[in-house]
Amino acid sequence: MAEPYCKRLSKVLALSAQTEESHCRDHGTVVVIQGPRFSTVAESRLYSAWGGDIINMTQYPECYFARELGMCYAVIASITDYDVGVSRELSIEAGSFEKILPIFRKNVERTQQILATVLRNRSDFTTCTCAQENVKHYYEN
Repeated sequence: MAEPYCKRLSKVLALSAQTEESHCRDHGTVVVIQGPRFSTVAESRLYSAWGGDIINMTQYPECYFARELGMCYAVIASITDYDVGVSRELSIEAGSFEKILPIFRKNVERTQQILATVLRNRSDFTTCTCAQENVKHYYEN
């Protein structure tokens, strides 16, 4: 799991996001928490100190299952808010959940557009063998 994400598929997703005029970073560190819930202030500060760029509740166990099955795996992560320990305009505080719902809905629309672009150009990633190579390495060692 040293390389959980398919570099080729990640690049295709990033290029598709740019095509859809979405702000996109093609790298980062994800901290996965058990949810559904929001982080405490102390947790938020800890994740930030660890170098986490995004905190979310998905990607585990999905990422591991995909790699064990020999599938390429990549992620589209959309930001809806900032953790309470990060001083930002969109920090989640008591009673502010309604503030992020429109952002969440817009992110869903953007993600659908990105996926539609990727699927139209699926030859860009259908020949990738990174996951099969990862599984082969796993069983040989």
